[in-house]
Amino acid sequence: MVVAPMFVPFFYMGVVIAMRHNPNPVIKTFYERLLERGKPKKLAYLLFINYTKNG
Repeated sequence: MVVAPMFVPFFYMGVVIAMRHNPNPVIKTFYERLLERGKPKKLAYLLFINYTKNG
């Protein structure tokens, strides 16, 4: 399943909001692990969107 480009901003904001306000640490842990591997912040958000969409 490919996300249409017009929906990416909605998913992006959803990830940002979930990372800040979700009590479950899974989202933030996954994001921080991607940053430790040297991924840019925006790419880490998009990879998380792809991960949750396919997971």
